[in-house]
Amino acid sequence: MPNKKSRHSIRYKNHDYSAGGSYFITVCSINRENIFGKIVNQQMNLSYLGSIIEKEWLNIPNRFSYVAIDTFQIMPNHLHAIIHIERNKINEDEAILKFPKHTLLGNIIGSFKSLVFYNFYKYLKDNHLIQQQSAKVWQRNYWEHIIRFENELHKCQQYIITNPQRWSEDADNLEKLLLRMEEKKSP
Repeated sequence: MPNKKSRHSIRYKNHDYSAGGSYFITVCSINRENIFGKIVNQQMNLSYLGSIIEKEWLNIPNRFSYVAIDTFQIMPNHLHAIIHIERNKINEDEAILKFPKHTLLGNIIGSFKSLVFYNFYKYLKDNHLIQQQSAKVWQRNYWEHIIRFENELHKCQQYIITNPQRWSEDADNLEKLLLRMEEKKSP
C-alpha cells in the first residue's frame, strides 16, 4: 500500500469556534502569484478575480447569518480580513451544529474559497479563456489568529488598512523577493 502523507489541520483542535469570537485571517493565492490585482500609488486596483473575491467576501454574512464582516483588504496575492462569529446568532436548529465545533471557521473559509473558484472558473469558461489561464486560485489552507482583546482588534484593523501602503516592503511581495534574488546574483 502506498505511503500517503496525511494532511494535519493547523486549526486549534480544542477551540470552540461556535462559542463566538473574532478572527484575523489570511488567505493566499496559488503559489502566491499576484493575480488579485495590483498596487498603484499605494492603492489596490482589483483584477476581475479580485472583484469576485470582494463580492464573495462581502456575501459571507448572507450565507452564514452568524458571521459579521469587519475590516478586510485584498492584496495582489492574499486577503487579510477580520470576521466575527456571533454565538447569539447561531440557532440551535442550524445545520452548523452538526459539524465538529473546531471546523466552523474552516467551513466558512472553505465555502468562500469554493465560491470564488467556481465563479472565476465559470468566467474563464464562458469567455473561452480556460486554455490561456489556469483557474487555480488558492493556496491550500489559510492562516488564522484568534483575537482576544479590544486593543488587539484595533492593531489588526490598522495593519489591514495600511497594508497597501506597505506593499513595497511586504514579505509576500514576490516582485520584491525576485529583485533581491537578482541583486544577490550580481557581482
